[in-house]
Amino acid sequence: MPLLRAEGIQELQPTSPELGNLRIVFDVSMDDMATIVVDRRSSDGTLDALATSGLSTCYAVAAIGPAAGDDDKVVMTLGHFSLLIPAAQAVAHVARAMTAKGVVDWTYSIAGGQASLYGNEAGMTPDGSPGSLDEGLRYVEAAGTRLRAARICLSETEAFDMVEEEGFRRAPSTGRPESVTVVFTPEGMMYYCRDGEYGSQVPGMPPEDEELS
Repeated sequence: MPLLRAEGIQELQPTSPELGNLRIVFDVSMDDMATIVVDRRSSDGTLDALATSGLSTCYAVAAIGPAAGDDDKVVMTLGHFSLLIPAAQAVAHVARAMTAKGVVDWTYSIAGGQASLYGNEAGMTPDGSPGSLDEGLRYVEAAGTRLRAARICLSETEAFDMVEEEGFRRAPSTGRPESVTVVFTPEGMMYYCRDGEYGSQVPGMPPEDEELS
């Protein structure tokens, strides 16, 4: 099952020390987006970051470019898009957010998506199977020459009922989780995997009752 690999997107473990060096400015919800202007690196050595969790069939689209008139700062946008939003439309949303901040030259990083483990002898997947490989390829196409890195099908489908009666079979698990968390910093995109991570706390994000300073 395809899994595009490129420099600029790093796989981490939930306990990786790199995650402890981040200050999560926004935790982006599904079908939402956030844009920030940050220092390339803060004076205390930490990295400001955007994060989003629970990516299964969804895709995270991130963009980064130099802030207008300030070489020490960058503009970063991160969007978390479900399959209800077409890939080209999602990438256009991110592009508009960057141009609204005066950015002319930016690059995209794309991660997420889910591989379907179900198929039949004809290579078809059942209707309703939650795999989203094809949509991931549309994201790559929509990003065009601005694409810096992409990793798709980071997760795999859960058990899908009633397909065996229709001639479909479930392939052996690849060991990928059911969802991933993505973190985007001035240095690039990272992701880590945790089975059943829906609703998990993003490292670096303060508790709900603690405001960001």
